[in-house]
Amino acid sequence: MKLNYRPEIDGLRAISVLAVIFYHLELSLYEKNLFQGGFLGVDFFFVISGYLITSLILKELSLTGSFSLKNFYERRARRILPALILVMLFSIPFAWKYLLPSSLIDYSKTLLYSLGFTSNFYFYNIQSNYFDLDSKFRPFLHTWSLSVEEQFYLLFPIFLLIIYKFKKDLIFKSLLILVILNLLLIHFLGNFNFKQPYINEELSFIAPSFLTSFYLTTGRIWEVLVGSILAYMEISKGSRTSNKVICEFFSFIGLILIFYSIFFFNDEIFHPSIFTFPAILGVALLIWFLNKDTMIAKILSNRFFVGVGLISYSLYLWHYPFIVFQKYESFSSENSLILLLLIFIASVISYFLIEKPFRNRKIIKLKYFLMTLVSSITILIIFCIFVIFNKGYSDRYSKIENINFKLDNQFYQDEWDNYAAQVGSPGFTDNKKIKILIIGNSFGRDFFNLFEMNKNLFNDYEFGYTDVPNYLYKYFDKIEDCKKIQIKSFDHEKFCESEIIIIADTWPLLNNESLQKIYKKVSENNKKLVLTNTPAQFTTFGQYTLLDYFILNKMRLPNESEKIDLQKSYYQSYKQNFNVRKNNEILKKFSKTHNIKLLDRNLYRCDEHKYTCDFLTDFDYKIYYDFGHYTLNGAKYFGKRIFEIGWLEFE
Repeated sequence: MKLNYRPEIDGLRAISVLAVIFYHLELSLYEKNLFQGGFLGVDFFFVISGYLITSLILKELSLTGSFSLKNFYERRARRILPALILVMLFSIPFAWKYLLPSSLIDYSKTLLYSLGFTSNFYFYNIQSNYFDLDSKFRPFLHTWSLSVEEQFYLLFPIFLLIIYKFKKDLIFKSLLILVILNLLLIHFLGNFNFKQPYINEELSFIAPSFLTSFYLTTGRIWEVLVGSILAYMEISKGSRTSNKVICEFFSFIGLILIFYSIFFFNDEIFHPSIFTFPAILGVALLIWFLNKDTMIAKILSNRFFVGVGLISYSLYLWHYPFIVFQKYESFSSENSLILLLLIFIASVISYFLIEKPFRNRKIIKLKYFLMTLVSSITILIIFCIFVIFNKGYSDRYSKIENINFKLDNQFYQDEWDNYAAQVGSPGFTDNKKIKILIIGNSFGRDFFNLFEMNKNLFNDYEFGYTDVPNYLYKYFDKIEDCKKIQIKSFDHEKFCESEIIIIADTWPLLNNESLQKIYKKVSENNKKLVLTNTPAQFTTFGQYTLLDYFILNKMRLPNESEKIDLQKSYYQSYKQNFNVRKNNEILKKFSKTHNIKLLDRNLYRCDEHKYTCDFLTDFDYKIYYDFGHYTLNGAKYFGKRIFEIGWLEFE
């Protein structure tokens, strides 16, 4: 059954997909992403999809008294799978060329999960941060939203049919209650979007993160059901609001809410949550109040917006692989217009040659559709299995690797993890030495490794380590008075036995309040507090460091003059990091005010006079395996540097 065609809905689809594409293209002005809230375009799609699918189901039920699940699922398969499989097959040569073994394995797993519409579970389980730099180099990260939609469509029609058959008067109330409960659950009991996690610890047993995740369907139900409510209201009333003045006013308000969210929201906002409800409300207002007589509907119904809306699915599929593989070729954004043109060309071709024919049962019969589907999926599965079982075909790079250097940084991360597991989080055993407790995140562990691997050089000190969450001040809130209580935990014991506390963290949410809490707790227990600044963080190209990227282009290690150029590139990328500079200014000011020693970690990593930062040891071992974490050889190298320059000195 076909719905009454609303061209303005295709125009709304166009805005949604363009917002997403422009966000991922990272079009910027004065180092600020112009479309910093463009990722919400996916959420707009959820509302639109909920409206269209629910309208389809309810109209068929109201006219015929029945609904064919078989036909519904076949339509979904014809709509989604052919174009998705085409993009996957097209991406394989580029993945083979650009992706290092560990990333090629990750890519293959993503394809397999995407074919089963469970890639959102995969990204959730590996704790992939949608907003982190690494995610910008995963070619099929965007398939998480397809998985959400298909999981919803697998169950929602059955849910709706059951209510319709037994008590259809409850449809509106049921949908509304689900929207409210889901939104409140997400917002108040445990929003976890992997960018800035907010977990209500007291209530986390009620709402574990899998119920409220950025990636999972359980965190997105409310968005789709907002569209479903609109569909039910329209069908139950027989029409939408028709008063021209009201429609003009509220459609204008809806458009303002949408554009405000695209241009002024950013990846720091808790999402999904009540904070992002205005964006969803904007889409709902447009769907409900747009009609052919409103000015905004006429704009959205023009050929350009309708055309973009019609190919929006192909645009969404093609844009991310194109953008990701272009980054491997060149990290510059100068080619954005050319890239956008290529995305549109590929989308138009796949729409007319793949999407439209496969959706038409008269052109491609079910038998041939299934034959094509099975054979294509079989090819993809065989490729992915071979990649996984052959460990990403690491021999592809054997000609440019040597005993001192590995291109695939997963090797160094595994080495780092194994060493951390072997050493653990040691406490103190020698009463004759000054006891220093290092507290921090993974960068704190890096800092501890410098001394642990060179402890023969630091005979006057004994170093302990404890790992804490990024919200450091919460950890200090839990430390009680060492003089009055019996030690309750091993971490408390290390804290109480230490003489000097060194905070070695990246300070993701640094402010004076958090610093004041740390300073207060350390001072109350008669410890000496030493702060370290936020360490240099360098540009990376997905799994490639600047050094790796050079080697992949030149197919060799840099010569001496090229090493100097690379050292300067590392320095420039560190200096351009606004958040690092901002944090270090806060730390510097606080340390001076409270007379606290502040150790600059960049003094042993970079030369401020030559404008260079080291990236290789004296024997050409790699120092960094990502944007700032040390390899074990790098930790050994910097530990010696610290000793030689007398960097670790206390009055």
